[in-house]
Amino acid sequence: MIEHLARQSPRFISAYMHSILLVLIPHLKIDKSIGGSSNVEVTVHVLNAVSELSLIGGLEMVRSIDKFFPPIIAFLQDSTSLNRREAALRAMGRLCQCVGYVVEPYKDYPDLLEILLQLLKTELSSSMRRLTMRVLGIIGALDPYTYKVYIGKVHSHIRSRSLALTLPNSGETNETHGMDIITWINYERLTLNEYYPALSISNLILMLQDPQRCSLFHREIMHTILQIFTNLRNRPQYLGQVIPPLILITEQCKPQLRSFFLSQFSRFISIINLQLQPYMTQFFCLIAKAWCWSDNDDLKGIIIRLIEDVGRSFGEKFTVYATNLCPYLLNVLQNDTSPDRKLTLNALSCTQTISKCLGTHIHLILSPILACIEDVDSPEKNRLAALETVISLASNHPIMEQAPQIMQTWMRCISIKFMQQKLIQLLSTIIKKWDQFPIYKDSVNAALRRHRVDGALRQEYREQLANLQVLHAQNLPLQLERQPITEPSFVRQIQFLPPPEAETSKEDVPSTSSALENIKMARMPSGNFLNFF
Repeated sequence: MIEHLARQSPRFISAYMHSILLVLIPHLKIDKSIGGSSNVEVTVHVLNAVSELSLIGGLEMVRSIDKFFPPIIAFLQDSTSLNRREAALRAMGRLCQCVGYVVEPYKDYPDLLEILLQLLKTELSSSMRRLTMRVLGIIGALDPYTYKVYIGKVHSHIRSRSLALTLPNSGETNETHGMDIITWINYERLTLNEYYPALSISNLILMLQDPQRCSLFHREIMHTILQIFTNLRNRPQYLGQVIPPLILITEQCKPQLRSFFLSQFSRFISIINLQLQPYMTQFFCLIAKAWCWSDNDDLKGIIIRLIEDVGRSFGEKFTVYATNLCPYLLNVLQNDTSPDRKLTLNALSCTQTISKCLGTHIHLILSPILACIEDVDSPEKNRLAALETVISLASNHPIMEQAPQIMQTWMRCISIKFMQQKLIQLLSTIIKKWDQFPIYKDSVNAALRRHRVDGALRQEYREQLANLQVLHAQNLPLQLERQPITEPSFVRQIQFLPPPEAETSKEDVPSTSSALENIKMARMPSGNFLNFF
C-alpha cells in the first residue's frame, strides 16, 4: 500500500515521510528468523517501499541512511531468497542514487565491494547481474590504493585525496590542502537537487576565507552567493555554511572591507528574512563589535540601516530584540555630531520601521525624539522626521502616560510654519487615542488662532473634534446604563424631611413635634444654621 501511494501520490506521502520511516525501519531488523518463509514477503514489500520512498524522501532519507544500509547489506548475503536479494539490491541502488551517497559506502562498509563482486560472479539470474552492475556504477569507482586503506591492508599516513582516479602527489601538506575531498563533497550527504548549491557555496566561502582572493574578488563572490540564495527554495540547511563564516570574515577582514560586508548583510537578510532567527545572538555580537570599530559616521550609518533591515524582515517578531537595539538609537539621538546630523535621520528612520516593536521602551525613546523636534539647531528634515516618528509611535501604541509630554511639545512648536501640517496630524492622532484631550481643548484653540494656522488645517482639527464629540455622545447612554446615578452622600446628610412612606416603617415615622422642630430649623438664618451643625 505504501509502495503504491509513494508511486502514485508522491506529494501526499511526502508529508508523512518521517512517520512512515519510523514504522518501516523495525521491519528490517536482523534476527535469527531472517531465513524464515513467513518474513520473506514482508521484507520484500518493505524493501520495495523503501525503493519508492527514496525517490521522494529527500532530507528524511538522508537522515535515515545509516539505519537502512546494515540490514540491506545483510539481505544481499541471504542465499535463501532470490526475491529478497533482488529487492535489497534495488533498494540500495535507489538510496545511493537519490541521496547522493556515492563512494562513501565503501569507506563506511569495507565489505560492500567484495559482496557486490561476489554477486556478480555467482548469481545465475541475468537480471540480478545487470542490477549489480548498475549499483556498482551508481556508487562509483574508487582508487585501488584508497580502497586498500579502507579495508585495512595499507596504513595511510596522510588523508586520502582521491575521487575516481589517483591524484598525483603535488607535495602539498595536509594543512594547505584543506579537508579531504571525499569528506568535503559528501559532508552533508546531499540529495541530487542539493549537491551543486552546497558545492558552490562551500567553494565560495573558502575563497572568502582566503585573504588574497577575498581582497581581489569579494564583490563577485558575494554577488554569486546572494544570487544562489535568491534562486534556492530550501535555504535553511545552507545558512549554517554561510552566516557563521560570514560573521567571522566580517570581523577579521581588512578595515576597508568591513563596510562592504556589513552592507552585503543587509541584502542577504532581505532574502532570508526570518530564517536568520537562529543566528540573532551572533548577529548582535557582530553589531556590538562593529559599533566600536571606529567613529566613522558612514560605518555607523550602515550599521543602523542593517538593524532597520532586520526589523523590517522580522516585523512584530523583532519585539524580543528591541532591548538590544535601544542603546544604539539613544546614543545617536543624544550624541550625534555628524554633518547635518545624518545619523539622527538614520536612527529616526529605523525607529519608524520598528515602531510596532517599541511598546515597552517608548518611555525611553520618546523624550530624545521630542527634544529633536524642539531643537532649533537641527535641520528641518530631521525635525520633520522626528515628528513623523512620534506620529508612528502614537498610532501604534497607547499614549495615555506620554500624551501630556507630547502636548507640551506641540504647544511650543505650533508656531513653526513648516511643521504645522504634521503637528495637526499628530493632534488628530492624540484626539483619537487620548480621552483626556478636552483638558487641552481651549489652549489648542487659542494657539491655533494666535499663530494663524492655515484654515484647511484648522478645519481638519474641527472635524476630528466633532467626531470625538459624536463618539462621546454615542457612548454616554451606555455609560449611564452601566453606572446609574446615585444620590450624593452630602444630600443625604442634610435631608430634614422624612423619607417617602413606601420606604419607612411605622416605628420610624416621626412625631408632629419633631416635624415642627425641623421646619423651624429650616427657617433659621444661615449663621444659626451653621451654628446648629
